Amino acid sequence: MSEKKPFQTSIKTASGKWLRVAIAEQSDRLLRVEVDGETFEVHPEDIAGAQAGESHAAMASTRVSQSQRQIKSPMPGVVSRILVSAGDRIAENQPLIVLLAMKMENEILGEGAGVVKQIWVKPNQTVQSGDLLIELV
Repeated sequence: MSEKKPFQTSIKTASGKWLRVAIAEQSDRLLRVEVDGETFEVHPEDIAGAQAGESHAAMASTRVSQSQRQIKSPMPGVVSRILVSAGDRIAENQPLIVLLAMKMENEILGEGAGVVKQIWVKPNQTVQSGDLLIELV
């Protein structure tokens, strides 16, 4: 059985290829990211706009914590598809929105169960990092 990483997801490139992405290791000075089994090192000083003390896993994660009831965009991009509707019950790890960023499709996943209260975006809408996408109850 493979070791569970703190953050794992699958992303689809613009060419249609699926990639598995996981955070392998995180510290204040280093973030190791695995992409289809290949490890890349990212240093905080290399990330433009990184705020002092901010968790890089939090910046990279496209998941929503159970306590968080607002799903915000983790990165700038374009809403490609909305996979849920207002009133839908969502399950843990259920894909909610597909966001196109840097020519790659990124699924925004719900970490905990809940009910979709309101969807704040539309397909083809451009969003910035931190923009509200979906509200849960």
